[in-house]
Amino acid sequence: MRSHKRSVDSPDYTRVVRKSDRLAYRRLGFADERSFAALLRERTVRQYLLDGETMDDGWIHQRIVDSEALFDRTGAGLWLAVWPDQTDQEPIGVCGFLVFPGSAEPQLIYAVRAEHTNRGLATEMARAVIGHATDQLGHESVLASVDAPNQASIRVLDKLGFQRVRETPGAFGTMYQYRLARPGLAPPVDPQGRAVDFGRRAEDYERFRPGFPDGFFDRLFARGWVHRNMRALDLATGTGTLSLGWARRGLSVTASDISAPLLAVANKQATALGLEVRFTQARAEQTGEANDSFDLVSAGQCWWWFDGPAAAREIYRVLAPRGRAVLANFSYQPFPGTVADKTEALILKHNPRWDKAGQTAIFPDQVRDLDQAGFHQVESLSYVEPVRFTHQSWRGRVRACNGVGATMAPQVVERFDAELADLLEAEFPGALEIPHRVFVATGVKPLRPPR
Repeated sequence: MRSHKRSVDSPDYTRVVRKSDRLAYRRLGFADERSFAALLRERTVRQYLLDGETMDDGWIHQRIVDSEALFDRTGAGLWLAVWPDQTDQEPIGVCGFLVFPGSAEPQLIYAVRAEHTNRGLATEMARAVIGHATDQLGHESVLASVDAPNQASIRVLDKLGFQRVRETPGAFGTMYQYRLARPGLAPPVDPQGRAVDFGRRAEDYERFRPGFPDGFFDRLFARGWVHRNMRALDLATGTGTLSLGWARRGLSVTASDISAPLLAVANKQATALGLEVRFTQARAEQTGEANDSFDLVSAGQCWWWFDGPAAAREIYRVLAPRGRAVLANFSYQPFPGTVADKTEALILKHNPRWDKAGQTAIFPDQVRDLDQAGFHQVESLSYVEPVRFTHQSWRGRVRACNGVGATMAPQVVERFDAELADLLEAEFPGALEIPHRVFVATGVKPLRPPR
């Protein structure tokens, strides 16, 4: 959550500041301390919210102090939920954001009195305060934590679109950490419903994941698909392997991604190289760019995370007539018995539902998406090129993989990495040479739209 400038006027704690379908909300204040304490001491509320403990008056008072500080800093703290026609009566629940002791970031909380449960009110309350934080205050994401046995709260977060991002030890065995991105910036999910967040391994991604080789750019220029002075948009740019490559070769480049950490890495590299690139945070399916404004739109090693047909239509929209789409892929090849093959087997041991193992890196769906979006001159290019790695750089490359660092819990990544180090030492001593396939699907926007 980001900083928010507070009004110079003192807040009116009795005033309704927000409404939802059935409820009204007023800011929690010190005059509400007795009601707040009674709510937190209900058994059904404290069971998971407070790990079953009954907190003393000093602890409860401090939470109101913390809420006030959070309103000052971010514009969002705790609100009491009341019936719209009974705003001066006892609250039926509390909702909002709080930084718990031992934590650094504000987290979503919601609690309803026992007599009002099983009516969908917790979901309604949470949706109201999330909307305030993301829509009105512009916060980029909302965090929440839930104990594994608390199935009711897990169902609420599922309804609201939260994605489980990691697991940590908790008072009831396991605690799940959840994240909800502002609409339009939610990360993709894997087959287990976990957020695929490459920003979590941005450093590995920058240091160890090989970018597209020079030969890739040379071939596209030689075929006349790309040339200097083109206006280029690179989707899901990551750390900038395509966008910086275009900029080095004389194109005018805009680069977008949903991950702020990856954009920061790409921006840092562009600055270090003296390259001018415009960076924007946006989804591939909704770039926010103007119609007919680019000569080239590229997407490198990312198409499977998109809604392919929607992304192809968006590319078609922002391309000028005769503009070109380039869907590029650069993937290691797990040929039987090779380092990549045995590495994938180890990934599957720790992440058995990972669905990207064993791929040939030939993607007919990318050709189909361009065809169906109305592109002409749709064709593909494929060849294999070896890439050299040390043990350290291969381990870093694999930590940046979608099946490892982008989805596994940190402690699982550590165990996996240690096992991979042992595997490499035992079976593949010395330098590694790992074949990678380049596959490109490309098409041209016609002068006139298809009839």
